[in-house]
Amino acid sequence: MMELRPSFIECVISTPDGGELNRTVEPIFTRLIDEVTSRNSAQYFAVGEGSYFEYQKVYCLVQCTPDISRVQCKECLMNALNYTLQCANSSSGLGSYHNGPSCQTRYGVFPFFDLSSSSRHPVQPTASPPISPQLRTSNIGGTKEFIVRKDYICDDTKGTYTSNGTFSSNLKLAFSNLTTLSSSRIFSNITIGSDAADNVYALYDCRNDISLDLCHRCIEDAIKSILDLCNDQPKEAIVFYEECMLRYANRMIFSTMELTPNYTNCDLVYYTNRDIKEAIKSTLKSLVDEATKESKSSSYYFASKPMIRIVDRYFYFLVQCTPDLSRVQCKECLTNALNFTVESCASDHRLGGHITGPSCEMRYEDKLFFNVSSSNHNYTPRPVKTMSTLTMILLIETEEFSRLNFECDYDKGTYSSNSTFRVNLELAFSNLTALSSSRMFSNVTVGSDADEANKVYALFDCRNDISLDKCHRCIKFAVNNTLDLDRCIYQPKDGVAMYEECTLHYANRMTFSTMELTPNYTYCDSFMFINRPIKMDIKSNLKSLIDEATMNSSSSSNFAIKYVNYTVEEDFYFLVQCTPDLSRVQCKECLTDALNYTVELCGSEDRLGGRIEGPSCKMRYSVDPFFNVSSSVLISTYVTPPPDDHDNLSSDLSPMSSTPVLPPPSTPSEGGRRPSIFCLYCVSSITQATEEEFVRNDWECDDTKGTYTSNGTFSLNLKLAFSNLTALSSSRIFSNVTVGSDDDEANKVYALYDCRNDIPLDKCHRCIEDAIESILDLCNDQPKEAIVIYEECMLRYANRTIFSAMELTPNYTSCALEYYTNRMIKVAIKSNLETLMSKATKEGSSLLSNFATKYVSDIVGDRFFYFLVQCTPDLSKVECKECLTDALNFTVDSCASYNRLGGQIKGPSCQMRYDVKRFFNVSSSDYSSTPMSSKSKAKLSFLIVIICVVFVFALLVKIICRRKS
Repeated sequence: MMELRPSFIECVISTPDGGELNRTVEPIFTRLIDEVTSRNSAQYFAVGEGSYFEYQKVYCLVQCTPDISRVQCKECLMNALNYTLQCANSSSGLGSYHNGPSCQTRYGVFPFFDLSSSSRHPVQPTASPPISPQLRTSNIGGTKEFIVRKDYICDDTKGTYTSNGTFSSNLKLAFSNLTTLSSSRIFSNITIGSDAADNVYALYDCRNDISLDLCHRCIEDAIKSILDLCNDQPKEAIVFYEECMLRYANRMIFSTMELTPNYTNCDLVYYTNRDIKEAIKSTLKSLVDEATKESKSSSYYFASKPMIRIVDRYFYFLVQCTPDLSRVQCKECLTNALNFTVESCASDHRLGGHITGPSCEMRYEDKLFFNVSSSNHNYTPRPVKTMSTLTMILLIETEEFSRLNFECDYDKGTYSSNSTFRVNLELAFSNLTALSSSRMFSNVTVGSDADEANKVYALFDCRNDISLDKCHRCIKFAVNNTLDLDRCIYQPKDGVAMYEECTLHYANRMTFSTMELTPNYTYCDSFMFINRPIKMDIKSNLKSLIDEATMNSSSSSNFAIKYVNYTVEEDFYFLVQCTPDLSRVQCKECLTDALNYTVELCGSEDRLGGRIEGPSCKMRYSVDPFFNVSSSVLISTYVTPPPDDHDNLSSDLSPMSSTPVLPPPSTPSEGGRRPSIFCLYCVSSITQATEEEFVRNDWECDDTKGTYTSNGTFSLNLKLAFSNLTALSSSRIFSNVTVGSDDDEANKVYALYDCRNDIPLDKCHRCIEDAIESILDLCNDQPKEAIVIYEECMLRYANRTIFSAMELTPNYTSCALEYYTNRMIKVAIKSNLETLMSKATKEGSSLLSNFATKYVSDIVGDRFFYFLVQCTPDLSKVECKECLTDALNFTVDSCASYNRLGGQIKGPSCQMRYDVKRFFNVSSSDYSSTPMSSKSKAKLSFLIVIICVVFVFALLVKIICRRKS
C-alpha cells in the first residue's frame, strides 16, 4: 500500500540562486522517476548527478519500497518531488530531503551516496528474486574486472517448457556446450534437438575487447542468471551484460538481424550550454563505416575509438555486431542504434549513451569502458608535454609486441585442425621462424603442386629499423598467436597478422611479388593542432620519402625514415616501407594509395599522427619517436650550410628545395626561430640529394580520359611527340607539339613542356628528358592524359587540345614548415606577389615575359625573401592574370596567413612561389632586382648626408686653424 503520510521534509540552507538550482534538479529528478518506474527497470532505485553552475555538481536520489506497484511508486515520487522543488526554488535550498513511508527523494551539492552505486550499476533492493545487476570481481594482473548485468527479457509469449521436458534437457545441453566454447571463442552458436517443438537455438556474443577468460566467466554467470531470473521457464529469453550477451529461442535466430528486445540508457549528466550532438554523431558514423567496410575480411564487426576530445573532455566510443550477420545487416542494425543514440542521448547533450540488442551494440561515454590494449587500436606510450593547444596522456603497453590487427578471410576457404593444410601451415611457420633469426624478410612455399588446395604461401616482413633479434622474437610471437586462432574461429586459409614491428601473412594462393592494398590497419591520432594546418607539410614530407624509398639509385629495402623539427614543442617522425619482393613501380603505387588515406583522413584534420599498414606497404607519421634510429642504417649528421650571398638568409625547411640544407642547432632569435632540423634516412640522404639533379614535386595519371595499349597508334604518336619535345628543349624554354591525324582524334596526342625561365637551356633539356622517362614509368596503366611537375620544369600530354587554355588543376601545393611566431608577414607577401603579377602580365610586353622574380629584405628586416611567378607562354595576358590570381589566393590564405616562410603552387598553366631560400637563378633571370628597399635607401641617404656634413665641418675647421697659424 502506498502511503504519503507521515513524512519528514528538510531544506539545507543557503544558496543565492534557487531558481538556477531548480532548473538543474528538476530534469534530473524527472528522468530518475521515469527510469525507476519504467517497464524495463529492474528496481525502484536510481541516483544521478548534474552540473550546477560551471564547477558545482548536484547529486540526486529517488527510491520506493519494493512492495508497491510502478504506478504507486510514480505517484509517491511525484508528490515528493513537489516539496523538493519548492525547496530548490526558494532562496535557501543547497539541499533537500523528503522521506515518507513509501518513497524518498533527496538532493545535495555534496555526494551522500556511494558514487559507484550510480544508475549505471544500481544497488540491489531487498526484494526476491534478486533482479539487480550483479558485480563479480576477479584479480587478474593486479586489475579488477567486473561482470555487470544490464537487463533481461523472459518472453513467455512464445511458449513455456516444463522442468523435466525435452526442451529443458536440450537447453541444458546447449548451455553446457556454449560454456565450453566460451573458453576459446568470443562468439558461438549451437542448435540442439530434432523436434521443432523442442529445438533449442542458442548463442552468445562477448564484447571483442575483453579477454577470453572474462568472456568465459561472463557466459557462466549469464547462464546461471537466465535460468534463475526466467523461472517461469519461457521458450525464449535474453540477458544483456556489460561484457556479453546470451540468448536462446525455440526458433531460428542465427544470421538474423533483430532490433528488439534491447537495453537503452542515457547518462544523467549533461552539458547545459554546449552542443555535442554533431560531434558524437560524426564519430559514431565513422565507427559504423569502419566496422562494416567491405575491405575488412574479418568476420568480427567491431570498432572502438578512445580519447576523442569533444568540448572539454575525452569521449570513448564502441560499436559491435554479432559475427553471424552480413555486412548489410550489421550496418542496418547499427544505423538504427545510431538514430536512438543521437536523438535520445546526444541531442540532449548527455555525456553517455548506450543501446544493446540481440544483434548489435553501440555506446559512447566520457569514461573509459572498454579494454584499450585488447581493442582494435594500438597506443604507443607518449611522453607528457606541456603545450598550449594539446593535452598528452601516457598509455602503457603490457606486451612487448602489440598487435594492430588480425584479418581472417573466410572467403578463400577454411581448414580443419588435422588437415594437410594445417600441417603445411605449421611447417611454413617453422621455416619462417628459423629464417627470421637472420633475415628481415622472407617467404616460403610448402605443399605439392599436385595438391593446390593444401598449398601454403607464407611470408614475413619486419620493420627495417629494428634488430634481427627483435624481428625473430616478433615473428615467433606472431606465429604462436596466429596458430592459437583466438580471433579466427573457423580457421581460414588466408590470414594476415599486423604488429607494430612485423607482419605475418599466409594464404592458399600466390601472394609473393603482388601488391595488395587490403586488408589493412588504419589509425589517426586522437590529438590534433587546433590552430595550425599541417596537411600540406605532412603530404610533402611523405611524398619526399616515397620518392626516396623508390628511387632507382636507392638500396633494395624500399624503406625510408626521417624526422623534422616542426615547432618548439614538436618533432615529427615519418616512415614508409614496402615488402622487398615488390618492384619499385608496385611499391610506389602502394605507398601512393597509402598517402591518399594518411593525408586526407589524418593530415587534413591536423592530427598529430596517422598510419596505414597493409600486406604490401606501410606508412606512418607521428610526433612520437616510433622507430629505432640506432638500429637502422642511418646517418644523422649536421651539415653546415654552404656560404651564401647574404648572412641573414635562413635555411629552408620545406622539402620544396632541391638540395636540403641542414643547419646546426641555434637558439631562437627575436624575429623567428631558426629551426634545428636533421633528416634520418636508411641510406645516405646527403649523397642522394646531390645525385638526383631534378626534384619531382608531383604527378597525376588521369585514366578517366581513357587508356592506350603499348603497341597502339596512340602509343606511337606519344613516343613521337616526346621525341620532338626532347629535341626542342635543347633550344627552347617552352614548346608544344601535336602528333596524329585529324581523321583519327581518338589517337591524337597534344603535348607540351614549360621550363622555369631562369634556368639555362641545357638544364631545361635534361629536365625534360628526366620528365619523359618518369611520366612513362609512373603512369604504367597508360592513361591518355598525364602531367608531371618538377622543381625546374613541367611536362604534360593529353588526347584533347590543351594549348592556350588556362587550367588550374591538377596542381602541386606546399607551405614551408618554418614560420614566425610573433611577426605578421601576410600583407607584405601579398603585396610583393601582386607587384610581380602586374609585371608579368603587363600589357604590351612579349608573351615570353609571363615571368617575374624579385627578392627583398624589408619584410621583417632580418632575412631576405625571394619571389617568382610564371605562366606558360601560350596564355594571353588576361588568362595569365586569372591563373596567377587563383594561385595568389592559395599562397596567401594557406601559407602567408600562417606566417610560413615559404609557399608555392604549381599547375598546368602557371606557378607562384615565395621562400626565404634563394631558389631561382638571379643572374639568368629576366629581371634584375636590387635587394635594397626604399627604407634602406632612405637610411643610407641620411647616413651619406650626415657624413658629408661632418666632412665639410671638419674641413672648414682645418682651414680656419691654418689661417690663424
